[in-house]
Amino acid sequence: MLFAPASKTTRRGWCFFQAFCWWVLLCGWGLPRVAACKYSVRDVAFVDLDRQGFEWIVTASRAELDVLRPEWQPTSQALFLDSNLQPRWLDLDQTDRWPSFLDSASFPAGASFHLYRPGLPLLDVSPSTSPEGMEQAQRWTHLEGLVKNPLRERLIDQLMEAYAVILLVEGKQAEENQRVAQAAQRAASFIEELMPDMPKPVDVPPQVIMIPHQDIGKERALIWSLGMDWQATEEPQASILIGRGRRLGPALKGDAITSVQLQEMLAVAGQDCECDLDRSWMQGPRMPMAWGPERQQASYQWLGFDPENPLVKAEISRILSRGRNAIRVGSDPHDTQGLDMLLLGYSEEV
Repeated sequence: MLFAPASKTTRRGWCFFQAFCWWVLLCGWGLPRVAACKYSVRDVAFVDLDRQGFEWIVTASRAELDVLRPEWQPTSQALFLDSNLQPRWLDLDQTDRWPSFLDSASFPAGASFHLYRPGLPLLDVSPSTSPEGMEQAQRWTHLEGLVKNPLRERLIDQLMEAYAVILLVEGKQAEENQRVAQAAQRAASFIEELMPDMPKPVDVPPQVIMIPHQDIGKERALIWSLGMDWQATEEPQASILIGRGRRLGPALKGDAITSVQLQEMLAVAGQDCECDLDRSWMQGPRMPMAWGPERQQASYQWLGFDPENPLVKAEISRILSRGRNAIRVGSDPHDTQGLDMLLLGYSEEV
């Protein structure tokens, strides 16, 4: 039974959600399929076809690079080996040789570290002290924090088992934080009731994780990577994560975070990947993370297929190259459209 919409939900939004539920029941999960895809949208999000990832950019003078590179390069190579980060070393004295995406960027005169991903501003991740002469243990701790920390490990563990994770970032108003937390819990509970009838059921319902306001600075790389704002923190923010730490749909902020909106977005994760959904939703932006052999083995056990298998990747690539906003390997899938357009463009292939 559908609950009444919150007071801030417009009548149009509620009517759209009712229509969406009928679409789910009649078109998505209620009728038998012919030659249905064996992968769900959630499954596709575990397959890594995005070769761009993140860059850890070191900018310094030639003399500074001569000191920094022998110290930091071995550590970065070891820590980034099983991650979606790649190092890039840039000489401040030869800016004419820099990649074009840095044409408008400005850097301090001394050595600095930044994270880069297409479509996002540079994120300063320089250590609080001079990077020159840091102890090996300090270098390791600093770089490890870019790809691994307790929150991201918790997220990966839950994404492996659960249908999805609703990641909330607290704002400054306790009442508003409570509202969005309750909206997320209602959305998760609603989806849990639908899960047994989905094309590929998942045992664990959506989970809700909240980043406390006081931890925003500590988690800025995660927040930034998902297209949320770690500096403008007055209002709460939300992202839905699926698969290998991928964001599903757009990031939400403030009044846009409602149970109805979250339910509509969550429902997409359980859909058949052959449906004519916006392909950018299946390969959304990922958080910086490590994904080694243990994670790969665990994903195989939970999913029933190996997301690293070349045949699986080829099949997923074929699926993503068809339909609306088709994605091809190596393209940038980070731009998304509104949910209304995604759902209105839906059709089944039978």
